[in-house]
Amino acid sequence: MISNECKKRLRFPCLGAGVYDKSIETARKAIQIDPKYGGAYYHLGLTYEKMGDVNKAIAMEKKALEVDPAFSMAQYSLGRITFKTVSTRNQRRLSRDSSGYTPIFRRSTIY
Repeated sequence: MISNECKKRLRFPCLGAGVYDKSIETARKAIQIDPKYGGAYYHLGLTYEKMGDVNKAIAMEKKALEVDPAFSMAQYSLGRITFKTVSTRNQRRLSRDSSGYTPIFRRSTIY
């Protein structure tokens, strides 16, 4: 298990610099140390997204949520990636199906 101190030092600086191979290597090492560390899967998903491999990015974000269902950054990232990859018509259907709420696009009346 990765200690909190180790998690603080594990910042994946290569992702912002565009050095994707180093970022993937760092995330994979973190997963080997602690397979239950959702942050490594999350950063791996971000790296794959930046590389343009959307399917792998989605799979890694789902894995991060499987390991840690309350990981809000992975939830946001998965939603953002999914939202960018589907058409507008499907976006409305997905939002309606997932929430059980059908949005009504009307003008609001001020009383």
